[in-house]
Amino acid sequence: MKPIIDLSVRDLVEFCLRSGNLDMTTFGVISTTDGIRAHQQIQSQRSDAYQNEIFIDHEIERENYVLQINGRMDGLLVADQGVTIDEIKTTRQDLTQVELSEDPIHWGQAQCYAFMYAHKNSLQMINVQLTYCNVDDASTNPGLGSNLDI
Repeated sequence: MKPIIDLSVRDLVEFCLRSGNLDMTTFGVISTTDGIRAHQQIQSQRSDAYQNEIFIDHEIERENYVLQINGRMDGLLVADQGVTIDEIKTTRQDLTQVELSEDPIHWGQAQCYAFMYAHKNSLQMINVQLTYCNVDDASTNPGLGSNLDI
């Protein structure tokens, strides 16, 4: 039996995309409770077709091991216009500044979820959206989006 290496999407992306300055204070220190509340607030404002906190996994089998990647997508919207993966990030930063300093790790996490979902559902294209929420004033951006060809 091959050993299984279990890895979260977040850990995978942070490892693969780390570079230069590893300063994690850019988006401010946010408690787990504040982060959960912000996620729930945003998720409750979405349409009835929006699904939240969806577990997803992807397995890559190699000769000597199995890599099992898993995580929880913040949001999934399946609509006539296509499928959108929504990754929600909380910050204390002014949201107009967030758009100027988009975090590649945030995009990487969202794109990884999108790839996994598209692969599992045989999709050729999927939409990826980052939604930032300021936990101090509860403001959100409309969602920074892109398409991902698989």
